[in-house]
Amino acid sequence: MTVALTEQITEERPGVKSSYAGVIPIPPSRPIWDTLLNNSAKQRFFYKALLQALDAYENGHYSDFDAHTTTNCCHGIAVLVRDLITKVQHIDLQNIRLDTLKYIHNPIPIPSSLPNAVIDLTSLYVLHKVRHVDSKSRLRTNIHLLKKIETLGTQFCTTLTHELRRHISNTVADRYALYLEASNSNTQLCGAYISSWGEFVKTQHIRTDKRSIKYASCIYSTQVCLGYAIENKIPIALVCDLIHNNKPYDQYIQLFISKNQQLEPISMESLALLELSDYAQPALAFGGYAHCPTKRAYATKIHPWIYQLPSLIMAGDVNYPQFPLVNNDSLFDGSPIFPENEQLQRLLSLHGQISGVCTNNPSLFLSTHNYPVSLRQIFEAQNSKNKLPNSYWNIDRSPSIPWTQILFNKAPA
Repeated sequence: MTVALTEQITEERPGVKSSYAGVIPIPPSRPIWDTLLNNSAKQRFFYKALLQALDAYENGHYSDFDAHTTTNCCHGIAVLVRDLITKVQHIDLQNIRLDTLKYIHNPIPIPSSLPNAVIDLTSLYVLHKVRHVDSKSRLRTNIHLLKKIETLGTQFCTTLTHELRRHISNTVADRYALYLEASNSNTQLCGAYISSWGEFVKTQHIRTDKRSIKYASCIYSTQVCLGYAIENKIPIALVCDLIHNNKPYDQYIQLFISKNQQLEPISMESLALLELSDYAQPALAFGGYAHCPTKRAYATKIHPWIYQLPSLIMAGDVNYPQFPLVNNDSLFDGSPIFPENEQLQRLLSLHGQISGVCTNNPSLFLSTHNYPVSLRQIFEAQNSKNKLPNSYWNIDRSPSIPWTQILFNKAPA
């Protein structure tokens, strides 16, 4: 397994043109900034945010680009960050950093020479900064946190957050279909071809609320992201916060690579054999938590599922609403998408019978969030230097009537 990891990372090492060429084009967020940065104070805000984003990138803190939106698109954002990181790895950032330091003291409108990928990474960083976990462990948006970057008016912070959030959410919702097109249609996940699951991320299945924000079904878009990651050999990490007496005490981390269109677990020790530059490779983290008294006991319990990661993820999604509750839009269609294909119906029903993946019984893995990380972050977390982001949130992944019960008339387990 160590050899497989080394070979795979070498293939994707920054600087290899094929890695960049495979990135799907990303609509730029530049027009939003160009419109809103109408004075020197706001321009200074942008350059300070840009400098902080560059610091996060160069330190390998890719989770700092985990943009906070009100849609259920965290898995899509994680893949988007990976794509942007791949682009930025081909950009000479030294002169950009020097210019940014100069513009902080003498602000100007964003120059046309600044690459869109760098601006987009800054946009994601800004949306991550508004993330706030309240006293009840619930995720909230706090636009006032942007004032820590530069003291500006509330109206600007609110408008910027809303505009960037709409742009990122819509970009991600539209990209699922593009990921599907870029994936091998013969790739199988959870017993069906990726093309079968992906049928429900196409344009006709995308929902839009009254604010013109787009939404894709969580369960089907997650499978598409997994298929895209497997196709592009993107490392994937299962990150489980271990809980005892209602308090997190450790993290269980398992890294995976793609081999022969399948996800294979690898030993963390093999990360130590990588070259320094290889730690900059982005990965996708599937975060969640489980109640278990010891890490050893959890490792034993999760072991059979290490070889069935897509099914473990789908089992959690079956118990989770496909679309979020949209505030201030009573007409938004949040009803689930039911497949007419009988094979898909049977597969969803089988995954719905897996226990330990919902808030009523989070003993196996309650998936709460997907986010981008670097291999450096994973390595440091495994060696107890820095923990990966906490995923022990107060999140309801157990609707009173799971949508699969409506379809299959299945009694609660």
